Amino acid sequence: MNSSLSATHGFLTGFGRAGLLAGLLWMMPATTFAQAMDAIDVQQRGPDAEILIRFATQVLYMRHNPPGEGQSLRIYLRLVGPGLQEGDLIPESRRSYPVAPAPGATIRFPESDGSLSVSFDQATRFSVRPGPDGRSISIVIPAKPGG
Repeated sequence: MNSSLSATHGFLTGFGRAGLLAGLLWMMPATTFAQAMDAIDVQQRGPDAEILIRFATQVLYMRHNPPGEGQSLRIYLRLVGPGLQEGDLIPESRRSYPVAPAPGATIRFPESDGSLSVSFDQATRFSVRPGPDGRSISIVIPAKPGG
């Protein structure tokens, strides 16, 4: 009878520890990891093409480098809308498909310096500006002169 009582006490003590641990974990603040990029749309705009990178929150476009031509592009922006903290972001990579004159591209965000990187399949001319909705970045690829 003593061994039975001892076994029951051990079980309840273990169960109590597990319950206490679960309670402490439940009270800890949850860290959420999120993806900031919502969608990438590539569309023909007259003779030009536009790559529109949509985000899950509002973004503030700051600058980009290089200024207008190259195979790689860095866009510096800041998340300013509610819901996402930069420290909670999961780095992600997406692929855009080619739409003449835009080549295909690999888009990654965030990079280690917080920027958005675009690696085009070939060197191209481009212009970068904030999107019309405050939640996107627009990259316009102009049609080549004479073509």
